[in-house]
Amino acid sequence: MQIAANNPARKALLGQSRVAAFGVSETTQELTLMYATYIKKDGIIVGAVVGLRNGDALSKMVEGIGYGEKGYSYIINGEGTVIGHGDIELVYNQFSPINDAKTDKDSASLSKAFEKIIKEKEGTVSYSYEGEDQYSGYSLIEGTDWIFILVASEAEILSSIPILRNNILIFAAIVFIISIVITYIIGHSIAKPIIKTVESSKKIASLD
Repeated sequence: MQIAANNPARKALLGQSRVAAFGVSETTQELTLMYATYIKKDGIIVGAVVGLRNGDALSKMVEGIGYGEKGYSYIINGEGTVIGHGDIELVYNQFSPINDAKTDKDSASLSKAFEKIIKEKEGTVSYSYEGEDQYSGYSLIEGTDWIFILVASEAEILSSIPILRNNILIFAAIVFIISIVITYIIGHSIAKPIIKTVESSKKIASLD
């Protein structure tokens, strides 16, 4: 099992708390998710508690999360390998654009994006994947080196701009009309008494 190289129990015994690791069992070919935390007695670590569950839990967590009709989300580990995705085959195949880019030029754009994501841990990035331009927002999952990534199609994002612009123009027009009406009402209410006062002053001036 690949988890052995990054064993949470070993890390917990070395003093790390809430350690998690993901891998594919070499014997059963099943996805495995392992958690561990240390046990202390009198301030000294004396053992570790380890939990194990099916690794497809991560894929189920991100399923259905996305922006627009084409948007989706997934989770990668600190090395850039996909460990949670709506397409479970990518997880089983341990899809890694960084590794694929060494032999496949079509993965270059996504590979650079992954390198940026791994380095910065949080932010946004744009790239091209399978002939489509995409935007991604990403953030580190607390207590792990895993990163959650939300993907949106550039076409869908840009298509919403005209709608937003039109809504702003309509709102501005409504505000403008309302302001004219209010100005007229207030102005009329102020001007009317002044006009009457002027008329009265003329009568007084003519000794009426």
